[in-house]
Amino acid sequence: MSDPPPRDGDLAETASWPLMIYLIIIIGVFALGVTARTQGSAIPNLQLRPDQDVVVYDRYSKELARFHPEINLIPLTLEEISPILVDAILVALDPDYLAKEQVESWATFAAALTGRMDSVTPSITQRYLRLERGEPDRRTETFKEASQIVSLERAEQRNSILEAYLSSVPLGRNAYGVEAASLAWFGRSAADIEIGQAAYLASRISDSDADSFSVDGRNRVLTALYQAKLITEQELIDERSTPIGDLVLPDTSFQVSDLDLSSDLVPVLAKMYQELSANHGEKDFVTGEFDVRSTIDLELQHRVADVSLAFKSLPGIADVSVVVLDDRNQIRVALSSEIGSLWDGQVDARNALKSLYPAVTADSFNWTDRVSPVQLAEMFSAVAREGRVYKTELFLEIEMRNGVAKPIAHDYYIADEIRSASENTDELADLFQMSPGFRTTDQEIKVLGLSRFDPSSMKAWYGGTSERNAVSVVVTPTSAASGSSNLAADAKRLARIVFEELHRGG
Repeated sequence: MSDPPPRDGDLAETASWPLMIYLIIIIGVFALGVTARTQGSAIPNLQLRPDQDVVVYDRYSKELARFHPEINLIPLTLEEISPILVDAILVALDPDYLAKEQVESWATFAAALTGRMDSVTPSITQRYLRLERGEPDRRTETFKEASQIVSLERAEQRNSILEAYLSSVPLGRNAYGVEAASLAWFGRSAADIEIGQAAYLASRISDSDADSFSVDGRNRVLTALYQAKLITEQELIDERSTPIGDLVLPDTSFQVSDLDLSSDLVPVLAKMYQELSANHGEKDFVTGEFDVRSTIDLELQHRVADVSLAFKSLPGIADVSVVVLDDRNQIRVALSSEIGSLWDGQVDARNALKSLYPAVTADSFNWTDRVSPVQLAEMFSAVAREGRVYKTELFLEIEMRNGVAKPIAHDYYIADEIRSASENTDELADLFQMSPGFRTTDQEIKVLGLSRFDPSSMKAWYGGTSERNAVSVVVTPTSAASGSSNLAADAKRLARIVFEELHRGG
């Protein structure tokens, strides 16, 4: 007697088993590969250190200043944080985080397998890992992250992970961690944070891109606190009615702390701060992960500052700007009483070029319609270097705290039209006549340069170059003397004194 024919459902069930076995094998091989890749992945060190100063040195390693505008990272234990702040952060991110004892990584593995990596709300452990390593953008990276979660949570208690996270999470105003953020936003320690402030900081963690004056995030956290029976209904009503502007302090801009508080360094230090913050990671900069050796000659800067200050005290002089470049366009001296003015256009560019090179346009120097004191010095440096235009630098070297030094490359390009103009011997002879040699010792120092009065800005300028240095001077008159063309002679006179300082001793 023959067996009855198989039913359609039986055939389908039988056919599916090989496919399932195949998938299990594939997943197993894939998991082994991921395990091999992630094996030995370094577990983050939970021992944080407070931030340090970025120390700025002059070219001879004399300390110029320290960039430390505010306290940026202060490690804390949970016992040193206001309980309501801890509660607010937990209800905003993961209310049961500290209550869980079992490592839960399957949701992350499942998200990687399905390709829906954005579908899982990150745990606090994940958030901590991502502070340093970023959010994974590939499946292999997600598997690696899941492996690191397991490793970290097996090696450390969750309260230790939470402490490390709360001590280093960015919270705006260049503050890292709840202590620095509490000081930056409210002017008080994290131990003294109250309900509304706690809800505000928690909302910034959960949505760092939100408008700092939006009440939506703060109110969501307040509601969650009330629903968790951590605040009363009256506290909810009172805190929701408080405007954010009454809760937080006004933002304060970064301050440059000069060691000897001499005003002559402030403009150039402000420029250094601007360039460093633009070119380096924000966290590395504000937590002091590197030191800087600049091109400034501190002793020379102070000597030139003394003579410039004496000149500025003369009748009719409101301000002077002085820039000194060496033969590679490294800034040795940069003086002005106004932050930014050394790099801002002050005099008419066409007027300056016409005086020196009638055939050369502003495009040769990448100028706009107005030229700054730094650009004037660059122009005369190009004269002495026969068209070789160096990139002007403020830094010689960036040294990371890990011992890696990053020297600055001093690039240049050749501007043929400037070189051709510089080879015009008749024009050079005229310029030598305009600016005779400066005598400092028995040796005469030859200076190529000229001075002009700029009617459009009512300022006078001087530009000149010796074999060693290029110098620019811009003189701003008082309103009473604004029409005096004698300012050009004043600018030239100050430049003479500056060159004497540069070539003191021969």
